[in-house]
Amino acid sequence: MIYTFANCELDTDRLELRRDGAMLSVQPQVFEVLEYLVAHSSRVVTRDELVAQVWGHSHISDAALTTRLRYARRA
Repeated sequence: MIYTFANCELDTDRLELRRDGAMLSVQPQVFEVLEYLVAHSSRVVTRDELVAQVWGHSHISDAALTTRLRYARRA
């Protein structure tokens, strides 16, 4: 599936993120965070829900989550 937002495309089949047609390199977890947030953009996603979906458990530090979100915002 390809999600389009602003000047970006998130291709979940190819695991690619493009901005203005140029492919961006992102870490796999950052891609997963973006994919989940974009797929659920019609509602608020809780911290616990995001952590469970991307990491599969709730034992992740706030710093690790904050870092992934920061990288996602930069992308």
